[in-house]
Amino acid sequence: MSRTPEFLTQGHDERDPSPWLALYLDQSTPLPDNVKSAWLADSSSGSRQYLLPFLRPIARLTIILIQIVKVFVPRNWSHSMLLHRFLAWGLNRFVSPEANWLILRHFHLGSQVLAFIGRNSPAPVATNPLEPADIDALKDEMFLKHDLNLFNFVIRLNTALREKGLALCKTEKVDFSMIKEPGLRLEDMPHGKLNFLDLQSAIELFTPLYQLMLTDNDFWRAANSLQLDETIGIYTATHPECARAPDPGQQQAPAGAPVDPAGGAPAGDPRALDGNAPQPAPAHAGGAKNRRGGGFPVRAATCIDVCCPQMQTMDTTHNPSPKTDLAVTQVLAQLLERLEHSAVPVGAEQYRSVVEHLVHEFEDVAPGADLGRLLDAYPAASEVYENLNYQHAGLCRSALDASLAAEVSAREAIARAMGVPKRTRTRRMAKGEVKTAVVADGLRYKSKTPGSPFRASASFSGATMSCFMCGKHRVRSQLRTRQVLGKSQTVCAPSCKALDEALEQSEASSG
Repeated sequence: MSRTPEFLTQGHDERDPSPWLALYLDQSTPLPDNVKSAWLADSSSGSRQYLLPFLRPIARLTIILIQIVKVFVPRNWSHSMLLHRFLAWGLNRFVSPEANWLILRHFHLGSQVLAFIGRNSPAPVATNPLEPADIDALKDEMFLKHDLNLFNFVIRLNTALREKGLALCKTEKVDFSMIKEPGLRLEDMPHGKLNFLDLQSAIELFTPLYQLMLTDNDFWRAANSLQLDETIGIYTATHPECARAPDPGQQQAPAGAPVDPAGGAPAGDPRALDGNAPQPAPAHAGGAKNRRGGGFPVRAATCIDVCCPQMQTMDTTHNPSPKTDLAVTQVLAQLLERLEHSAVPVGAEQYRSVVEHLVHEFEDVAPGADLGRLLDAYPAASEVYENLNYQHAGLCRSALDASLAAEVSAREAIARAMGVPKRTRTRRMAKGEVKTAVVADGLRYKSKTPGSPFRASASFSGATMSCFMCGKHRVRSQLRTRQVLGKSQTVCAPSCKALDEALEQSEASSG
């Protein structure tokens, strides 16, 4: 029985190109052809296109009803073993071979990633690998153990590091011995007449059962497990060699993790509930390739070299031994872009952690054309890079008109502060000064001066951040975190009103 996806059997029509064929042929995502083919075949299936839109609202309504019912049942009521037997039965009878194959690969590769981090940590941590050989092996409460493994690993790893006063750091020699191609074959998956259901539709169907037959703690732990994806990616990206497989023969294995075409799912999305949501491979998962087939060879980091190559000879501040691989930087840039466009609120600590790791990478990498292309592809990372190098290169990543207007305005402001007579100042640009103006409804800018109204700071403690309650920017030493609507948010300390009064008193006394 042939499992060749339809988009590979049809010819290319330039008047009606197939988006699935484009994704399959694209080499910017480091996935082996067999994994990419299975993923795209699942994503382009008829059940996902026609059945999923009807299943999703029904499943969500069922979740609400079950939540109401569980109010009246004992708190610890659960039947995990029965649930997993039912899940295995449903996967064997109704889910497509591609979806089942991706699910099993998910367990194998997830275990390998945790083993990679634990073994290369300054404080090595043992792991409990989950490597089911077939669908029937999932009956051993495999989905529940997957979520427990993930949270327990993060706790054990950080406890060991804290006890020894250590932190995850760059490793001189990275151990890749645990990374291997899972011994799973697509041909061995169930191929019955009813095996047509795609992965997303299957998860939508199974989610209400997952909620009904597990305790609230187990269900919500699974619902929030996706929030640790960025954490695991950062752990992996700490090692400088993580973005490259040890040799070409092994490159396919770490790059085999399926990728979610929607770019991940927020907490509470059914894709997160059983840990089966296909996620981007972590930093070690086969380095991202450019069109020449190499990694991202670059030199060391100033905006002048990225944007103005002709000025490279004027820069005498290069690091003596800059990094020559941008793959780790690319992974962090992808994570930051994903957080910037997240449909749900992102915790301040999580956002700060990604930015801090990205700043450290920018300090080590070398500039060049490849770094410029990477920054062009990830606007959020580009802004971070521009801010880091502003004192040397100004707004080198911004549009020329906006950069010139900002520089002229800055010069005139400095001249006024120094008391320089107006006739001796630098003549303004003919375009005139740009002023900030807000439209009448107050929802958007009518015009805005370039740059940021908040001061830049070389140290993290000197930077500012907005309060979740009042929206005012404060120095981080004036802020604290507290639970707001079930999430950790940054607010004024001790309160917005008290802090405003203290600042007013301070200004009055200093005046």
